[in-house]
Amino acid sequence: MQAFLLDLLTQAQSSPGLGYAGLAAAAFTAALAFVPRNLVSLIGGFLFGWIALPITVLAGTCGSVTASLLARRLLRARLSAHAQRRPAWRALLAAIDQEGWRVVALLRLAGPLPCSAQGYLLGLTGIPIPTIAAVSALGAVPQSALFVYLGTLGQVLLSEGLPGPFRVVLLGAAAVSLLALVGLVGRRARRILAQAARPA
Repeated sequence: MQAFLLDLLTQAQSSPGLGYAGLAAAAFTAALAFVPRNLVSLIGGFLFGWIALPITVLAGTCGSVTASLLARRLLRARLSAHAQRRPAWRALLAAIDQEGWRVVALLRLAGPLPCSAQGYLLGLTGIPIPTIAAVSALGAVPQSALFVYLGTLGQVLLSEGLPGPFRVVLLGAAAVSLLALVGLVGRRARRILAQAARPA
Protein backbone atom coordinates (compact mmCIF):
# COMPACT_ATOMS: atom_id res chain seq x y z
CA MET A 1 0.00 0.00 0.00
CA GLN A 2 2.81 2.40 0.87
CA ALA A 3 4.53 1.69 -2.45
CA PHE A 4 1.27 2.35 -4.31
CA LEU A 5 0.75 5.68 -2.53
CA LEU A 6 4.34 6.75 -3.17
CA ASP A 7 3.95 5.88 -6.85
CA LEU A 8 0.69 7.85 -7.01
CA LEU A 9 2.37 10.82 -5.33
CA THR A 10 5.30 10.69 -7.76
CA GLN A 11 3.04 10.53 -10.81
CA ALA A 12 0.88 13.45 -9.60
CA GLN A 13 3.92 15.62 -8.98
CA SER A 14 5.55 14.75 -12.31
CA SER A 15 2.74 16.41 -14.32
CA PRO A 16 1.25 19.03 -11.99
CA GLY A 17 -0.74 20.94 -14.63
CA LEU A 18 -2.74 17.87 -15.57
CA GLY A 19 -3.11 16.97 -11.91
CA TYR A 20 -4.43 20.42 -10.99
CA ALA A 21 -6.96 20.23 -13.82
CA GLY A 22 -8.09 16.81 -12.61
CA LEU A 23 -8.41 18.08 -9.04
CA ALA A 24 -10.47 21.07 -10.20
CA ALA A 25 -12.73 18.78 -12.24
CA ALA A 26 -13.17 16.49 -9.21
CA ALA A 27 -14.07 19.41 -6.91
CA PHE A 28 -16.52 20.83 -9.46
CA THR A 29 -18.19 17.44 -10.00
CA ALA A 30 -18.31 16.73 -6.26
CA ALA A 31 -20.41 19.86 -5.73
CA LEU A 32 -22.95 18.56 -8.25
CA ALA A 33 -22.90 14.84 -7.53
CA PHE A 34 -23.07 14.54 -3.72
CA VAL A 35 -19.42 13.51 -3.30
CA PRO A 36 -17.98 14.84 0.01
CA ARG A 37 -15.86 17.93 -0.69
CA ASN A 38 -13.69 17.05 2.31
CA LEU A 39 -12.57 13.86 0.59
CA VAL A 40 -11.54 15.83 -2.49
CA SER A 41 -9.64 18.32 -0.29
CA LEU A 42 -7.91 15.51 1.60
CA ILE A 43 -6.77 13.79 -1.60
CA GLY A 44 -5.75 17.12 -3.12
CA GLY A 45 -3.66 17.99 -0.07
CA PHE A 46 -1.98 14.60 -0.14
CA LEU A 47 -1.14 14.76 -3.85
CA PHE A 48 -0.34 18.46 -4.34
CA GLY A 49 0.10 20.16 -0.97
CA TRP A 50 -1.36 23.57 -0.13
CA ILE A 51 -1.96 24.56 -3.76
CA ALA A 52 -4.96 22.20 -3.52
CA LEU A 53 -6.76 24.68 -1.23
CA PRO A 54 -7.47 27.47 -3.75
CA ILE A 55 -8.11 24.90 -6.48
CA THR A 56 -10.72 22.97 -4.50
CA VAL A 57 -12.37 26.09 -3.06
CA LEU A 58 -12.70 27.86 -6.43
CA ALA A 59 -13.75 24.79 -8.41
CA GLY A 60 -16.13 23.66 -5.66
CA THR A 61 -17.69 27.14 -5.56
CA CYS A 62 -18.21 27.01 -9.33
CA GLY A 63 -19.90 23.63 -8.89
CA SER A 64 -22.15 24.95 -6.11
CA VAL A 65 -23.15 27.96 -8.20
CA THR A 66 -23.91 25.64 -11.12
CA ALA A 67 -26.10 23.52 -8.83
CA SER A 68 -27.96 26.66 -7.68
CA LEU A 69 -28.50 27.78 -11.26
CA LEU A 70 -29.78 24.33 -12.25
CA ALA A 71 -32.19 24.38 -9.31
CA ARG A 72 -33.36 27.89 -10.11
CA ARG A 73 -33.80 27.43 -13.86
CA LEU A 74 -34.45 23.74 -14.60
CA LEU A 75 -35.21 21.71 -11.48
CA ARG A 76 -37.28 24.06 -9.31
CA ALA A 77 -40.55 22.11 -9.30
CA ARG A 78 -38.91 18.75 -8.63
CA LEU A 79 -36.60 20.07 -5.90
CA SER A 80 -39.40 22.02 -4.22
CA ALA A 81 -41.43 18.82 -4.00
CA HIS A 82 -38.43 16.97 -2.49
CA ALA A 83 -37.82 19.79 -0.01
CA GLN A 84 -41.42 19.68 1.23
CA ARG A 85 -40.99 15.98 2.12
CA ARG A 86 -37.72 16.47 4.04
CA PRO A 87 -37.77 18.28 7.41
CA ALA A 88 -34.05 19.19 7.26
CA TRP A 89 -34.45 20.78 3.82
CA ARG A 90 -37.56 22.69 4.91
CA ALA A 91 -35.69 23.92 8.00
CA LEU A 92 -32.79 25.09 5.85
CA LEU A 93 -35.07 27.07 3.53
CA ALA A 94 -36.94 28.56 6.50
CA ALA A 95 -33.68 29.55 8.20
CA ILE A 96 -32.41 31.23 5.04
CA ASP A 97 -35.69 33.12 4.71
CA GLN A 98 -35.27 34.36 8.29
CA GLU A 99 -31.53 35.04 8.44
CA GLY A 100 -30.38 35.41 4.81
CA TRP A 101 -26.73 35.09 3.84
CA ARG A 102 -25.56 34.67 7.47
CA VAL A 103 -27.14 31.22 7.63
CA VAL A 104 -25.63 30.36 4.26
CA ALA A 105 -22.19 31.24 5.65
CA LEU A 106 -22.71 29.06 8.74
CA LEU A 107 -23.96 26.14 6.66
CA ARG A 108 -21.03 26.39 4.28
CA LEU A 109 -18.64 26.42 7.21
CA ALA A 110 -20.09 23.36 8.92
CA GLY A 111 -23.67 22.59 8.03
CA PRO A 112 -25.55 19.37 8.80
CA LEU A 113 -26.53 18.93 5.14
CA PRO A 114 -24.10 17.85 2.39
CA CYS A 115 -22.65 20.78 0.44
CA SER A 116 -24.15 19.43 -2.78
CA ALA A 117 -27.64 19.49 -1.29
CA GLN A 118 -27.03 23.02 -0.02
CA GLY A 119 -26.03 24.16 -3.52
CA TYR A 120 -29.27 22.89 -5.04
CA LEU A 121 -31.43 24.18 -2.19
CA LEU A 122 -29.92 27.65 -2.38
CA GLY A 123 -31.29 27.81 -5.90
CA LEU A 124 -34.79 27.68 -4.39
CA THR A 125 -34.16 30.83 -2.35
CA GLY A 126 -34.20 34.45 -3.44
CA ILE A 127 -30.52 35.00 -2.58
CA PRO A 128 -28.68 36.48 -5.59
CA ILE A 129 -26.22 34.16 -7.34
CA PRO A 130 -23.21 36.48 -6.73
CA THR A 131 -23.98 36.38 -2.99
CA ILE A 132 -24.23 32.57 -3.08
CA ALA A 133 -20.87 32.43 -4.85
CA ALA A 134 -19.08 34.80 -2.45
CA VAL A 135 -20.47 33.28 0.74
CA SER A 136 -19.91 29.71 -0.51
CA ALA A 137 -16.27 30.44 -1.34
CA LEU A 138 -15.52 32.10 2.01
CA GLY A 139 -17.46 29.51 3.99
CA ALA A 140 -15.64 26.60 2.34
CA VAL A 141 -12.16 27.79 3.29
CA PRO A 142 -11.85 26.62 6.96
CA GLN A 143 -13.09 23.06 6.41
CA SER A 144 -11.23 22.68 3.14
CA ALA A 145 -8.07 24.03 4.80
CA LEU A 146 -8.39 21.43 7.56
CA PHE A 147 -8.63 18.52 5.13
CA VAL A 148 -5.95 19.84 2.79
CA TYR A 149 -3.75 20.17 5.86
CA LEU A 150 -4.45 16.58 6.90
CA GLY A 151 -3.63 15.49 3.35
CA THR A 152 -0.30 17.34 3.43
CA LEU A 153 0.44 15.73 6.78
CA GLY A 154 -0.16 12.32 5.19
CA GLN A 155 2.24 13.27 2.40
CA VAL A 156 4.93 14.23 4.92
CA LEU A 157 4.47 11.04 6.93
CA LEU A 158 4.64 8.90 3.81
CA SER A 159 7.68 10.65 2.32
CA GLU A 160 9.73 11.54 5.40
CA GLY A 161 8.49 9.27 8.16
CA LEU A 162 7.46 10.50 11.59
CA PRO A 163 8.32 14.16 12.27
CA GLY A 164 10.09 15.33 15.44
CA PRO A 165 8.19 15.78 18.73
CA PHE A 166 8.03 19.59 18.52
CA ARG A 167 6.58 19.43 15.02
CA VAL A 168 4.07 16.79 16.10
CA VAL A 169 2.84 19.11 18.90
CA LEU A 170 2.48 22.04 16.49
CA LEU A 171 0.69 19.93 13.88
CA GLY A 172 -1.64 18.49 16.51
CA ALA A 173 -2.46 21.92 17.96
CA ALA A 174 -3.30 23.30 14.52
CA ALA A 175 -5.55 20.32 13.71
CA VAL A 176 -7.37 20.56 17.06
CA SER A 177 -7.92 24.32 16.60
CA LEU A 178 -9.43 23.84 13.14
CA LEU A 179 -11.61 20.96 14.32
CA ALA A 180 -12.86 23.05 17.26
CA LEU A 181 -13.76 25.94 14.93
CA VAL A 182 -15.66 23.64 12.57
CA GLY A 183 -17.44 21.97 15.51
CA LEU A 184 -18.53 25.26 17.10
CA VAL A 185 -19.82 26.67 13.82
CA GLY A 186 -21.62 23.41 13.05
CA ARG A 187 -23.38 23.49 16.42
CA ARG A 188 -24.49 27.08 15.79
CA ALA A 189 -25.79 26.16 12.33
CA ARG A 190 -27.76 23.20 13.72
CA ARG A 191 -29.29 25.41 16.42
CA ILE A 192 -30.49 27.95 13.83
CA LEU A 193 -31.96 25.18 11.71
CA ALA A 194 -33.75 23.67 14.73
CA GLN A 195 -35.23 27.06 15.63
CA ALA A 196 -36.39 27.61 12.05
CA ALA A 197 -38.00 24.16 11.95
CA ARG A 198 -40.17 24.81 15.03
CA PRO A 199 -43.78 25.66 14.24
CA ALA A 200 -44.66 29.30 14.84
